[in-house]
Amino acid sequence: MKAKLFLKENKYILLVAFLLLFLIGISFYQYFKEHYGYRTYYYQVKEECTNKKNKTSQLCSRFLDNKDSSGHVVSYEYALGNYLEAHDPKKNFEALDAVTLTSEIVENTHFSLLQFLSPLFICIAVVGTIHREFRSGIMYHYSTRMKFQTYFKKCMKKIGLIGLLIPSSLLIVFLLSLLITNGQFHIAESTKNLAVYFDWKYNHFLLYGSMICFIQWILSMCYGLIAFVCCFQNKSSLVSMILGYVFNLIMILIISILFYGLLLNKLFGMTELSEYFNLTGYFFFNQPMNYFVLCGIPILLLVLLFGYVYLNYHKKAKVFLCYEKQMG
Repeated sequence: MKAKLFLKENKYILLVAFLLLFLIGISFYQYFKEHYGYRTYYYQVKEECTNKKNKTSQLCSRFLDNKDSSGHVVSYEYALGNYLEAHDPKKNFEALDAVTLTSEIVENTHFSLLQFLSPLFICIAVVGTIHREFRSGIMYHYSTRMKFQTYFKKCMKKIGLIGLLIPSSLLIVFLLSLLITNGQFHIAESTKNLAVYFDWKYNHFLLYGSMICFIQWILSMCYGLIAFVCCFQNKSSLVSMILGYVFNLIMILIISILFYGLLLNKLFGMTELSEYFNLTGYFFFNQPMNYFVLCGIPILLLVLLFGYVYLNYHKKAKVFLCYEKQMG
């Protein structure tokens, strides 16, 4: 009975958790398919082309008449040896470290869609959980047994817990990367040529990762507060979810385009701060940043949004007025 009640009350949170796990799964699959999907071809080349009798075959002829970086023609054996050395999947996998795998998954696979989907996922979880209580009148019955401020606090705690979904998905990516690489943190020299490489990030990854998770938690609560407001704007859960997502996107655009692009950039000449005001880009950073500012902007946004929500929705009269307007 308790399990059934738990599933009923948290089904949208569990749905989002499932979607995040699915996204993580296909992201790892995508990465290994793109970076190690050539294994069958590699071993075919290794088996067939090391026999010189086959060097004119369709598979091996690519190693004939190759040139080096200086433009000189190199031998068949040299070209083949270079290919086998550089593309050895076993050797490349053994050189893969946990930081690089985590960074590649977060930045260069389907997981990066969370930059735009995270507000939607938070809206689904928050609206799906709280709107049911609003629409069914459970909220009214709660208020007869406890102070409405107590119920308001309960909702805020729920938003805080839902906000942990996105940071938890980042943590799962890192833990899976640790498992896959056997806890490898040694950085191969070739890794320094990758787009995901950033010296400070690689040398302080636990601090960097903790900061990213903290920022995503704060931003998720910001998205959740906007979704909370939308719970009282329409009697349809679906419409409230869509409204929440749209309003979150509008907030992101206002901060990025109006506040930074037009005000700070055009009027005050602050031309190098775009990274700080691009909220969708707060999943990773590959250049030196002022991390106090990076954390400060989401915290300030959370304080402002919470202040608005508290002033307008912590009293029973305002919420019940919304209820009568939507349900009456």
